Amino acid sequence: MPSKLSGTGQESSPGPANALAMTTAPRDAGSAVAPLPDAYFAVPCARFGPSTLRASWWTLRAWRAARRRLPIDGAHTTVPPPPRLPAGATRGVQSVLRRVGATSLQRCLVLQAWLFACGEPYDVIVADDATDNVPAHSWLPFEAGPATSGFKEVTRIPASRS
Repeated sequence: MPSKLSGTGQESSPGPANALAMTTAPRDAGSAVAPLPDAYFAVPCARFGPSTLRASWWTLRAWRAARRRLPIDGAHTTVPPPPRLPAGATRGVQSVLRRVGATSLQRCLVLQAWLFACGEPYDVIVADDATDNVPAHSWLPFEAGPATSGFKEVTRIPASRS
């Protein structure tokens, strides 16, 4: 028996096709924080499917490149562009970034390149703690929240760089 998804006005049926829709909160366009990228709402690819695995492999390569080049190039560091993959392969990108122990800047540079390839350019925000008790931190605009409120923005790394 179909049921209504709360707050969306859409009917849903039980099963994996609507699993993502049931677990994600509706986006609020009027909030101060940028809305989540559409790539996060794409129908996920198979967990161990070719697209997810290719995205995972690219993420590992891009994270290693960022880790290696950040001390040399600083804010001008670029990562290799991702292969042409569906946005649903984001789960492969996220899974690798959760496991490798990436710093916030490394993670943001990789995610920025992935989202740019999905047609969603986001600047990386680099900020410093006002009390100097915490080292610099970086995030993408849609990740801003209470955890980032104590930081003062130092610079932004634009998404349009090559």
